[in-house]
Amino acid sequence: ILYKHFKLYSKAKDQFLKVLELEPDNKNTLGELAALIEDEYKHYSTAKIYWDRFINIEPNTSEDHYSYASFLMLHFLPKEKELARKHYDIACSMDGSFKSEHAEILLRG
Repeated sequence: ILYKHFKLYSKAKDQFLKVLELEPDNKNTLGELAALIEDEYKHYSTAKIYWDRFINIEPNTSEDHYSYASFLMLHFLPKEKELARKHYDIACSMDGSFKSEHAEILLRG
């Protein structure tokens, strides 16, 4: 994506927000905005808001559930352990290749 190459994070964020004003359920934009806020701004609570919206639009993709669970495990354990476990379990039930010994250890209990 060009904003990553040129490091135009602020412009990209503004454009993503404008798209969401017009199309609040634009899944691609929500995903990109969540990733931008997580990776470049390190505002994990704000990124979680966009992740929550993202995952609820079309919650039938194993990769999306696994990505969300990974985000939660990375930034919100132990507080969001139950939510991370829920999305991890959904991802694994849809596609067993997502099973991870590391995730199992983190989410045990």
